[in-house]
Order: sequence, then structure tokens, then C-alpha cells
Amino acid sequence: MCFDELFQNGKIDGNFPLKPLTTKEKVNSDDIEPNVREKIDKIVDKFGEKSGYSLEVETLGMMNIEPRNKEKYFGKSVNELIDA
Repeated sequence: MCFDELFQNGKIDGNFPLKPLTTKEKVNSDDIEPNVREKIDKIVDKFGEKSGYSLEVETLGMMNIEPRNKEKYFGKSVNELIDA
């Protein structure tokens, strides 16, 4: 799910800055499958303490995008970026 879907479905409140979940009970909702919950926990563990800037630079690097060229990728989904 992307940010817009999470917001529209009431899963997040849309406030910035986004902060990592601080307690497991927030993730242990019955509507989240265990395998999805595990993935969320791994992402929060890996990226939750990073600043917005370092998170941006690292994730752009994971997709082989130079920060100076990021504007041309705005509005594209992660799936579109991976398929490019």
C-alpha cells in the first residue's frame, strides 16, 4: 500500500513528520496479516531512527537514483521505479 491508500483507508492520520511505531500493539491489529506485520516491523527496525534526509538518500540509493535527479521520478509508484 502507498501512503495515499493508507491515509484514505484510515490506517494513518497523515501528520508529518511521520514517526516510527513505538509499540507493538499498534501493529498487532487483527486486520494486518502476520507476514505483513513482520515486514512492517523489519522496516521500522531498519529505518525508524533515521532522519528524513538520510532516509531519502539511502532509499534513493537503493533504487540507483541520484538525489540530484529525483525530481524526474516524482509521482511514480515504487513499482514503476523498480520496473524502470
